[in-house]
Amino acid sequence: MASELDSKFILLSSLISKLEDKEYYQTYAKSLLMTNRPEIPIRSDSHLVEEMFKYFIQINELQAYYKNSRISFEEIDKEINRRSSDTDNIGEDDTSISNLFWKKEIYIRINELKKLYTNKCIVLPNSLLRECIRENNQ
Repeated sequence: MASELDSKFILLSSLISKLEDKEYYQTYAKSLLMTNRPEIPIRSDSHLVEEMFKYFIQINELQAYYKNSRISFEEIDKEINRRSSDTDNIGEDDTSISNLFWKKEIYIRINELKKLYTNKCIVLPNSLLRECIRENNQ
């Protein structure tokens, strides 16, 4: 991400890493996922927060950004599939390609997180967001 955008965007994986071991967010995510996607098995507790954010992106409650442009959940899947079929990535499994893409290249806008509070009542303290911004700038 360009430096002038650093205070507006944070790496999604940075936020997830701050929240994934906190019981409040795990409980919130588990409840949300069990209620809204009962047909999909829930992964281990260590992935609940990640799955929650992916769900928010999938239902357009949260916008994802890649290379300074908004990207839909479907476009993310297409990009991962494209990379998986790329001859440079032969031998790498699809899961690792997907994980790297989500962890290193998907950003979210801080203002979008504030909308999550309004729409979904999920609390994301400003101090936590500032910490994620600082990590982006390092």
